[in-house]
Amino acid sequence: MAAAATSKPLEFALAILQSAVDQAKNTHAYLSKPKRKLSPQAIQAYNDCKTNWENLASGLERSLETIKKDKGYATDTSDYDLMIHLDDATSCATALDKAQIQDHVIAKGKENALLAVGAANTILGWIKPPKKLD
Repeated sequence: MAAAATSKPLEFALAILQSAVDQAKNTHAYLSKPKRKLSPQAIQAYNDCKTNWENLASGLERSLETIKKDKGYATDTSDYDLMIHLDDATSCATALDKAQIQDHVIAKGKENALLAVGAANTILGWIKPPKKLD
């Protein structure tokens, strides 16, 4: 990936965020595939997860677009808005735990999303976006 090799922190953070969006979409696609015979509790947990990962992907995409447009964290809540999307991955993990389901694909998706968003957030925290003229 050429953008990941850049020395420009904003471009690097955006590339990392794009990978988080891609991970969320891949995990959502996995959840959209039919599963073997499952208990009603497991079906509900997977359905909840499917919704959670769809929300995570769309939320991360919105944050990515805002950060691109603003060239960093331009508003007081941009960093919070980005990080709060990860609650969807946590909600999915909680639903699976309650149903006593261990799914390595979803666990890996969550880990990758958390790492990518955390890394991008760290980089973006050091970038000062250009001041807007009023």
